[in-house]
Amino acid sequence: MAAAPLPVVIVDDGHAGTVEGLAVAVAAFGQGRLDLVVVGDWTAARSTAARLAAGVVVVDVDRHPDPKDALAKLTEGCLAVVVLTDGRDETVAEHARSVGAVTCLTTSPAHEVVSRLWALAEAAGSG
Repeated sequence: MAAAPLPVVIVDDGHAGTVEGLAVAVAAFGQGRLDLVVVGDWTAARSTAARLAAGVVVVDVDRHPDPKDALAKLTEGCLAVVVLTDGRDETVAEHARSVGAVTCLTTSPAHEVVSRLWALAEAAGSG
């Protein structure tokens, strides 16, 4: 019997540009290992992650008006935050590191993003 998919919470607060792309990538390359749960704001991300025992919360702050503040608010609750970025703005990765995000992943190639996301979710779920 296959293991249940690992829940991964994704924040789509209206500024994210990669949520749809990640969903397609997970469907194409995830082999049923991840269950994406999309929430509309940072508060919902915290409560949903706790309710589902989700090990990872994924955010995209490339287009957020204040990415560092947004990441700081989410990571202050000790959530394992994975930041997705298109890689065009180097400060996004700097912000992710400065606030303690688990990692910053560029959105391409998609199969590598899914593999890394699954490994992070699995590690967070077993620890």
